[in-house]
Amino acid sequence: MRHLRAGGRNKSPLVPICIRLPVLFWVANNANCPNVFSGCDIKPSDHSPPATRVAGDASLSALRSLREATRERHALLDRRMPLAGLAPGLREYRDHLRFLYAWLLPLEAWLAGFADGPQGPLAPSFVERLPLIEADMADPATPPVEMPLAGTTRAWQGALESLAPAYRWGLCYVIEGSQLGGTVLYRRLAPALAPHPLRFLRGGMDGPVAPGPRWQAFLAALEAQVRTSADIALACRGACDAFDRLLELLRENPALAAPAAEDALGTMKTANQVAA
Repeated sequence: MRHLRAGGRNKSPLVPICIRLPVLFWVANNANCPNVFSGCDIKPSDHSPPATRVAGDASLSALRSLREATRERHALLDRRMPLAGLAPGLREYRDHLRFLYAWLLPLEAWLAGFADGPQGPLAPSFVERLPLIEADMADPATPPVEMPLAGTTRAWQGALESLAPAYRWGLCYVIEGSQLGGTVLYRRLAPALAPHPLRFLRGGMDGPVAPGPRWQAFLAALEAQVRTSADIALACRGACDAFDRLLELLRENPALAAPAAEDALGTMKTANQVAA
């Protein structure tokens, strides 16, 4: 069963999704934060409003504040995304696709209702990402899906402050960063996963603007538009909300998460001992 969208993306409700998605995000952070997928929870302080964590300090650039506010969430995802294992294959790529689709579908539908900020003329033009995921899921090389994902019927619920452009700059910072990270993943995984075309991962490479210049243009627009302490705090909240939804999806679907590095190494050691 591979149901995705019924009709246009902005009009149709979310339906049970049998897809998974890719993201190891750009700008890797190496924060030593607890592992929510190995039995411990993210510390309560990690869920405090970004405004309190970065203090809305206008002396910090928006970009630096965003990196600091999302550092621990970023590190968690980089360790436990479906493609974060030691030797990911097509099954993990399928799960990566499903995961990101469940995240992007309601988020992009909500963002489509705006025409300012990152949805305005000062930002890079919108990139169609969902059709690439759908095409990859329908590819003959993609393994079939056994079960639908949990938590995929939820619309994006933005708080009142989410109507502000600064909040959406933070959300889009995470979306754009994930696409840039996909380009890095494509170069690493394409030989091992051939002949799968990995359309979603290489999507940015086929666009009118290369991923690197697009990312730099986005960051320049963000820094120009998000300047006050209040706007920086809102942008950090938007970015953290985007990461928190990804983490929530992994909690609801623990089978998607890559094994912890120590668990994977232990499994490999046991397998080698058995083989010997």
